[in-house]
Amino acid sequence: MAQGRGASRAVTPRLKYELKGARLDGVQLYSLIQYSDKRGWFSQQWTDTDLINMGFRAGFIQSNIAMSNQFVLRGMHRQDQTKLVQVISGRIFDVVLNPETGAWAGYKLVENDVLLIPSHYAHGYMVLSDTAIVQYFVDKSYQKDAEETFKWDGFGIEWPLKINPVLSDKDS
Repeated sequence: MAQGRGASRAVTPRLKYELKGARLDGVQLYSLIQYSDKRGWFSQQWTDTDLINMGFRAGFIQSNIAMSNQFVLRGMHRQDQTKLVQVISGRIFDVVLNPETGAWAGYKLVENDVLLIPSHYAHGYMVLSDTAIVQYFVDKSYQKDAEETFKWDGFGIEWPLKINPVLSDKDS
């Protein structure tokens, strides 16, 4: 029988994510915890409280989703946007770059991995699986004139595949 409002029930707080750490200041990497049953699974992607507890005060206003084929490389781009990036399906190699210092970190991300990226970093990724679907939330609207693009093969970034990736004209 379903319990309605006011019904007395012990609530045990459950961890919604596993913090995995990060290698650049302010970047957070975590993996969502899945709750599975015979229907499939459920994960809570984020709450304002979770983000604030991790040091983010981003009020996300836009959601983007991209499906890319194997060997596609998207990036390296920067705008004044905080990003929450999640792999919905597939595998990617995600890179976060500080263009001012040249410091970068690469993360192999799979389904349910989430990366929080502060606005002063550039970001890009390469698809490692046959396809990948990546969703990201941003805290400010896209401004084409404010976007900065950096060379994907600059800054000593060590991409995991030594190939000529599939690039857009802008990223070439």
